[in-house]
Amino acid sequence: MYYFIDIQDVERIDESLDLFKTILNSLIELEEFPPIVVLLNKFDPDLKGSKEIFKNLEIIAEKIRENSERFFIKIFQTSIFDHWSLITAYSFGLSQLSPNRELFKTQLKKFAKKTNSDAILLLNENGIILSSFSKTDISGRLFEISAPHFQSLYKNFKEYKLLKQDFIVGSGIADESKKVIFKKITVDKYNLYLLLFIEQSSEIDKIEKNLPDFSKNLVDLIHTYI
Repeated sequence: MYYFIDIQDVERIDESLDLFKTILNSLIELEEFPPIVVLLNKFDPDLKGSKEIFKNLEIIAEKIRENSERFFIKIFQTSIFDHWSLITAYSFGLSQLSPNRELFKTQLKKFAKKTNSDAILLLNENGIILSSFSKTDISGRLFEISAPHFQSLYKNFKEYKLLKQDFIVGSGIADESKKVIFKKITVDKYNLYLLLFIEQSSEIDKIEKNLPDFSKNLVDLIHTYI
């Protein structure tokens, strides 16, 4: 279930929270406990420096958690001016419905170990995050934020035929020895994209070496998202 709260409509926030509580009570009566994604929407760029808004967000999040002990709930701050924030929230909800989400993550974890990657993100052509793995929460979050920019960059370079291979290598972004790889892969009949944060350039060969087995293992899993 996706539940939107307009954080700019201050006068109706309490009303929205009351409705949310009513919905949860109805679900409990029906003995239905779906994963719930709450979107604190209209968190627009011009509001991100407002201490008052941040305080309101904390209060809203606290009230949501108070009334939802029996549910699995994830809260996102979203805005139509940051479409990726909406895609990230939608992707998370979608991943909770996949019966193979843990198998997906296991495959990414194995691939990360074989390629010495700090983080891996798997996306479809629409930018939906199918699965991700990271050694730290920070690298994982940064990858979620930066993935759409890499995808746009890749498509632009590809459109103007400036790529000789199906991947982009970025360096000097963080630690000089580490590289960011954005690569297009084919799984069954679907075009997917991998975003990887690797220790050093020599690991690129490991990506190519282990990619066939990795893609093969994803074939059955990918159908759970179609």
